[in-house]
Amino acid sequence: MITEVLTQHALIRMAQHGIKIEDAELIMMIGTEVEDGQFVRTKDCQTFEHAVKQLIERVWRLNGKRVVLVGDRVVTAYHTSRPKSVSCYAMLISEWGWDEPWRHRAR
Repeated sequence: MITEVLTQHALIRMAQHGIKIEDAELIMMIGTEVEDGQFVRTKDCQTFEHAVKQLIERVWRLNGKRVVLVGDRVVTAYHTSRPKSVSCYAMLISEWGWDEPWRHRAR
């Protein structure tokens, strides 16, 4: 977190210029390194916007998909909109000893 590295002077100047702590964190994340810190250019904004749009597209592509966990291990993944085969559940029951695999780790 950036608050650990902000001096009192920086806090005062940020307040004077209307720069929030969250804004400074974002500047440090997306800005271009310059000789004395970070600077956000138009190109940095465009690059970040493109990355966010790609992430949103990936998120929508995952809509309706599920992964099944046992502890912290992924044991299977599937589309929830498609019917699951009984053999998939039979494999989970035999391999992992589940009696009701669809009830584990439900969120």
